Amino acid sequence: MIVQFIEIPAEGLQVQLTDTSWFPLADIPVSGEVQGTLFLERDVGRVLAHGTIQYLQSLQCDRCLENFNQDRDVEFQVVLEYIPGVERPLEVSAEQEFDPTEEEVEYLSEPAIDVSNILRQQVFLSQPFKALCREDCLGLCLQCGKNKNFGDCGCDNAPSDSPFQDLGRLFKSK
Repeated sequence: MIVQFIEIPAEGLQVQLTDTSWFPLADIPVSGEVQGTLFLERDVGRVLAHGTIQYLQSLQCDRCLENFNQDRDVEFQVVLEYIPGVERPLEVSAEQEFDPTEEEVEYLSEPAIDVSNILRQQVFLSQPFKALCREDCLGLCLQCGKNKNFGDCGCDNAPSDSPFQDLGRLFKSK
């Protein structure tokens, strides 16, 4: 969905996100609906885009490998600035002043906003670095591979004195 700067009225433009064609379902599996709201406010040569995206994401725990669902509520704010005469957005002249507090500024080569691209970027940026089914997940047993969240497996998981202890056992068995 492309929105031209001139299509944004002075009071702003609110868009309800009902169509999910923009959502990266191939990369981020979800369970259920994707909902959201986007609000665009126009200023001279700039547009402030802010909103929320809600969905239930299907994940796999990085410790125990169990599948689980996590509610995602993504809030975002992006400033979009049009710079006339610049073919590629990264070719900003040295005369352009940058405010270090504006970390989320995207420079555009034409006064048009690809709303789908902004929404996709925000979903990708909001992904967790480490997906855990719960904060106190115990993970898998290093010896037998049993999920320790379901009970003790009985393996001796005492830390060894030497990092080469397992290597020594291999040589002794030969």
